[in-house]
Amino acid sequence: MMRRVGDFMCTLALAGEAAVLLTVAHALTRRVTYRRWSRLLGTAGGVGGAIAADADRVRAARVGRIIDRVADRHPWRPVCLPRAMCGRWMLNRRGVANTMFVGVEPEARAGAKRMLHAWLVVSGVTVTGRITDRDIRPIARFGDAE
Repeated sequence: MMRRVGDFMCTLALAGEAAVLLTVAHALTRRVTYRRWSRLLGTAGGVGGAIAADADRVRAARVGRIIDRVADRHPWRPVCLPRAMCGRWMLNRRGVANTMFVGVEPEARAGAKRMLHAWLVVSGVTVTGRITDRDIRPIARFGDAE
């Protein structure tokens, strides 16, 4: 019984952290230029071969699920970019190697705008921003993993 209470409290704390960071990321992407907020994400374009341990992948998956749950209930309905930023900050705090990508659709469909998208990856596993039905090419990368 005590373990359940402890798990619930940990999940509640993660959800609270996600709610605050989603709000910060949303505000930054709406009110601050890319040049300024991108510095908060770490090194851009870093290349490295960091591989997360199994425990880190499990932790990253949990953080991703919580971010999605909180974002789906958040008053501003954060889209992929604030979700990826939030995940990056939360995983960095926990020492989990991760990479955040920002990408663009190379060609727009007839009469449509080009789609921009952001996603977060830990050891080849997408934590936030899964997309399967569009061809998105990375144009920016933050982090030293992958």
